[in-house]
Amino acid sequence: LPGFKGEWEVKKLGEVGNCIRGVSYNGERDLSSYDTASTVRLLRSNNVQDTIMDLRELQFVDCSRWEYISSQDDVVTPLQIFQATKIPRSTINQTLIKLLRLKWIEKIGLGRATRYKKR
Repeated sequence: LPGFKGEWEVKKLGEVGNCIRGVSYNGERDLSSYDTASTVRLLRSNNVQDTIMDLRELQFVDCSRWEYISSQDDVVTPLQIFQATKIPRSTINQTLIKLLRLKWIEKIGLGRATRYKKR
């Protein structure tokens, strides 16, 4: 990089941030051009061209509706999440799988008795 002086520090991507692939969102309701306390950056394929990362036109996904899960001290079911947030059940299920992979929540039980709680 022009003007850079010093040593490079090598880090794995997971050490500097979290990556969630395949995020489901409603473009009209959940996307914003501004970063706020309740948004996460959405890096889209058009932000990476010819091995160059262009961060000038980032979009931000509003995650405030997911605060319900993190605000619960007890276990919750997908039905309870739907009733409290009105988020589509398919989106809830996709997100729970991603949160499990990130180890932000844990799964209790199987089938219709499945519940989730934050770690």
